[in-house]
Amino acid sequence: MNKLNKKLIIVAVIFSVVGFISGYFYKGYEIRKNFLGFANNFETSNKDVVDSQSQKTNVTNKEEIEEYIDNININVEIKEYDSYIDSQNRFNDKARSLYGSIKNKGDKNIKSAELLVKFLDDAGNPIYENDYNPLYNSDKLESVILKPNYSNEFSFNTDGVPSEWSGQIEYRISDLSFK
Repeated sequence: MNKLNKKLIIVAVIFSVVGFISGYFYKGYEIRKNFLGFANNFETSNKDVVDSQSQKTNVTNKEEIEEYIDNININVEIKEYDSYIDSQNRFNDKARSLYGSIKNKGDKNIKSAELLVKFLDDAGNPIYENDYNPLYNSDKLESVILKPNYSNEFSFNTDGVPSEWSGQIEYRISDLSFK
């Protein structure tokens, strides 16, 4: 090989290495830039959620919620059924789920509701509790607005309830928000 070919090869290798390193750092820059953009978008959307929750609190005070809860009819029943799939949710060889309905007898649109369910042992003492959303429509995979005189049926599994559960429950609406 002559000197010119060797110099061309060395220059080509140097440019290749410099190009590779530049591309590597540029790719890192692009990843960081995209990540920061995502983080800023997440922070902004999270701020919107926090702002909307604080606005909800300002619009509806706890006293108003407590008074309006009297306008809600809610019924929760325990259904037992045979289930070969749901082995962790078995009590006396039966699986249990909660079924019920909620009706708005008031004059406001209910945007969200929180149903507190306490699961009791044989002595009637609470051994577990969970919050449920009785306005969730599992067919549409979204919550519904409960207008005046409207009702909604719901069902929930009892996964996570300890085996000491007697099959008895206590329940109440613990929170509401209006549209």
